[in-house]
Amino acid sequence: MSTECTFIIFYIIFFAIDAIFAFLLARLKPVSSSLFQKSKYPRARR
Repeated sequence: MSTECTFIIFYIIFFAIDAIFAFLLARLKPVSSSLFQKSKYPRARR
């Protein structure tokens, strides 16, 4: 029983970490893409 409980806890922690990472990537993707476009525009003008 103890091994099953620890396995379930580890699975929940792993799922929570994966969800947090996916959320952070989704939040950071538009910011990084907009910054990349801003830095790319002056190069295109020159």
